[in-house]
Amino acid sequence: MPKKRVAINLARDSACYYEYIGKSKEDKAVADWIDARVKGLVKPNGQPIRILGIGSGNGVKDARIAEKVSQKCGQVYNCSVEPDKNSVEEFQKLVVNKIELAQVQFDFKTQTEEDYRKSGEAAKFDLIHMLMVLYAVDDIESTIIDYYNNYLKPGGAMVIMMEHEQNIRSKVVERYAPLLPKYENAYMNGNANGKTIEDILKKRGFNYRRTTLPSTVSLHVGCDHECGKSCGLLLDFITGVDSTSEKTPDVVTEFVAKGKASIQKGDKVTVNYDLAAFVIESQ
Repeated sequence: MPKKRVAINLARDSACYYEYIGKSKEDKAVADWIDARVKGLVKPNGQPIRILGIGSGNGVKDARIAEKVSQKCGQVYNCSVEPDKNSVEEFQKLVVNKIELAQVQFDFKTQTEEDYRKSGEAAKFDLIHMLMVLYAVDDIESTIIDYYNNYLKPGGAMVIMMEHEQNIRSKVVERYAPLLPKYENAYMNGNANGKTIEDILKKRGFNYRRTTLPSTVSLHVGCDHECGKSCGLLLDFITGVDSTSEKTPDVVTEFVAKGKASIQKGDKVTVNYDLAAFVIESQ
């Protein structure tokens, strides 16, 4: 019998995500990757370098990428596609009058990536990036192919980031998906990870490079510490369970605390939350 679907608590979901971002090393891992790799993906060509960011969020990562490209190539046109109006406004505030971005022209598209593609824009880009966003598209494979074939210039590069298939969340989903709630309006491809992307790229014969971005997050599982609320949010993020309305199965909690993607030190657990980055080069 299929597991009953329940309404997702968007406020709780958001609180869990921001608790994770604040306590994990993900942002640093992504920033370090951008600093080390992005300049090598573009070459000056006498024209503004064209960048397309899909699912740009509050713009922190997009702005960093644009800054690094501008440092190497000068003028940059940066098109950012993000459906959430509040996130776009945060992005705009982030970049206004920032001297490091003086040579970057930002173009904000407040729409979904699907609507952006339907808009019929025919422009092509030197660099396209999709950072932790392909969970939300209807069909990952067709999305990658469409952007590669129709939006990426010859000699350009596409960057995709996803959760690593060996990190704790991927392992929880892989092992215990039948025990976990199925939410309405959740990400359409919430179970996708680095292996999902690599399988597609291999199948389609893409020329790509893959790197692992090391990241961790620490918490107490089932604790009575002052950090109990924080750890509860983190555990909910890892397992996908809203513990204010659903009990996290004991076997899942134990797996988070003692699984192969976890390291125990006293009553504190540090879990593997690595990411996978792919650079796909256009021929």
